[in-house]
Amino acid sequence: MLNLEIIPERNFLLKKTVNSSEVLIKVSGSEETSLSSLNRLPLNIAIVLDRSGSMSGHPLNEAKQSAKMLIDRMNEDDRVSIITFDNRVDVIASNQHVTNKNFLKRKIDEIETGGMTALYDGWSVAVDQLINHVNDQTFSRIMLLSDGCANQGLTDAKIICKEVAAQCEEGISTSTYGLGRNFNEELMTAMAKNGHGIAHYGQTADDLLDLFIEEFDLISSTIARRLRLRVRSEAGIRIDLVNDFPVDENGYFVLPDLAKDGQAWALFKIFIDRDDPRNKTDETTKILKSQVQYLDFHGEEKLSEWSSLSLKVAPLDKLEEIAINEEVRQRSLELQAAKVYDRAQRAARYGDWETVDRLLVDLKSLGNDSPWIDASIEKITQYAKTRQNEYFSKEASYSSSRLNSRLLSNSEILYSVDHEVSKPSYLRRKSEQGKRFGR
Repeated sequence: MLNLEIIPERNFLLKKTVNSSEVLIKVSGSEETSLSSLNRLPLNIAIVLDRSGSMSGHPLNEAKQSAKMLIDRMNEDDRVSIITFDNRVDVIASNQHVTNKNFLKRKIDEIETGGMTALYDGWSVAVDQLINHVNDQTFSRIMLLSDGCANQGLTDAKIICKEVAAQCEEGISTSTYGLGRNFNEELMTAMAKNGHGIAHYGQTADDLLDLFIEEFDLISSTIARRLRLRVRSEAGIRIDLVNDFPVDENGYFVLPDLAKDGQAWALFKIFIDRDDPRNKTDETTKILKSQVQYLDFHGEEKLSEWSSLSLKVAPLDKLEEIAINEEVRQRSLELQAAKVYDRAQRAARYGDWETVDRLLVDLKSLGNDSPWIDASIEKITQYAKTRQNEYFSKEASYSSSRLNSRLLSNSEILYSVDHEVSKPSYLRRKSEQGKRFGR
């Protein structure tokens, strides 16, 4: 069973004024969902590798090493398929149980570089390889790596993302791995978002292995999938989601998969009008309630208990005495930073470095109260100073994505490298998204 916790920015509403504040909703696993005595779900994985000409040499070699590492970590009841693409798509190994690892690794070693980048075609063939083995008792995911822009076959990002989202509803999620400085980060992050997977980015081929390890650790530690958060506010109270999460056809918010020792979360703004009767009463007032729908470890659909939030009303002159919850404040700072990163990425794409420099000042002010944001600003500022458009744009885009949708650690405290090292790889806060942790 999953647990919901609702944390308000302040523990009180204020009388006779517009109440606008933030509420954090966290989803975590109970002790019964611990994986300490359980094996993970069988995997149904498609590894899709770009073998276009720009991957020649070290990049392709490192991609192959990363793929072989995944094979070594998989069990005999897992399934894998291996697909490569340039201007054409080849199925190097069709979907099969991982019973002959040496055979699979030999097939990976035989991959050679080719021509252009038929990215969508490679992804589409991966769907065909997985689809007959998708069910609620397996974890099905496409892991797509490319260092270039889709320039062969279907290249329209909106259509591609629509297809990715449709397959996700059928049980096939998509994670993406962008390598270097020439790939289309907007397409790759959008595919991962619509595919409810993870968007990874490595500046160099040497960064790839860490990314694949992080993904495998996350998949192996997943305790709940397809999380849908339902939030109901009381009549007259408006709530707005601050995170950039999708909303399904039922109006539920789609949260990331939940892994061991982690917490999924969403931040909401609540608004109560000045003339609302609740602002004039001395009684405790109901604000909202929430529950989460999900697939548990065994692939069974579950609903959590409802969790609710009620707040007392305090006089306006007591505002300075009402403490702000620090955890809510930190999540708010991170999402503010995510929005600034988005704006900076767009400005850099247009070569508007004056706007980028101004936005970095805004980020720095947010970093004054968030050591993690401050550490990430220090790294990305170097790309702005040297006007490295591609690296700046990618670092900004992936920083925004991670700030929006990362899992929290159960032991979330103010950022320090020493503390992050002790966490599982999928819970670490990196100061630079395109580099290996601690590099």
